[in-house]
Amino acid sequence: RLQLSTSSSARCLQALEADEVDLAVVPEPDRPAAELRFVRLAHTELAFIAPASDAELARRAKLGGSHWNGLPVILPRRGLERQRIDAWLEQQGARPDVYAEVDGNEAILALVALGCGVGVVPELVRKDSPLRGRIEQVDVKRPPRGYHVSLCAKGRTLSRRSASALWALAPATASL
Repeated sequence: RLQLSTSSSARCLQALEADEVDLAVVPEPDRPAAELRFVRLAHTELAFIAPASDAELARRAKLGGSHWNGLPVILPRRGLERQRIDAWLEQQGARPDVYAEVDGNEAILALVALGCGVGVVPELVRKDSPLRGRIEQVDVKRPPRGYHVSLCAKGRTLSRRSASALWALAPATASL
């Protein structure tokens, strides 16, 4: 029996480490815990997005640096994406106005589509979003690096038949 739930990537990794779930699809951390195992499913870059209805926000975002000072942004509350975005902002010397910190990429997409500010989401999420007609991708200089999206489990979990069966299917899906 398989139960599927969704949450922010940071919360999924916490749930896995706390034995609340057996497997999770997460951004592969830079320094994972030794007990975790990963099967890479895909790679994604991070995409900056602005409301399609607000050319000025997109223009300022594209310029980078001090043009980000006071720029309204919607950020992930925590996790690998947030760490990479915070480091990028620091490198830029930028101090945007954090309009919202949310759990989940769908919330970032919705708030950007509504015109609330600029956001950053995985390219895999942006390109397939039903809101892609209401957002605009913004090309920025030297964006934060992307990451591998991986199926993750603790090694001991993989000794269970149901977990190992799903684990065995993962490499086949990675090439799709």
